[in-house]
Amino acid sequence: MVVFAALNSTVSLYYYLLLVKEAYIITPAKQPGELIIDHIQRASLLILTAGMILLGLLPIFSSRIFFIVQS
Repeated sequence: MVVFAALNSTVSLYYYLLLVKEAYIITPAKQPGELIIDHIQRASLLILTAGMILLGLLPIFSSRIFFIVQS
């Protein structure tokens, strides 16, 4: 079991180091394009962000949802 865990850690370390190399060491071939967000995407982002903040900061809402789901 310990060998399996060590092997998984080694594989994950290799994977994340590849991501770090891609993000910080390799220079991009071209400049990224401008991010274009239409009105539907902007509205859905606003609604989802508000819901996440509401459920995170006011736990009474998430407690009620959890109670309803468990019933």
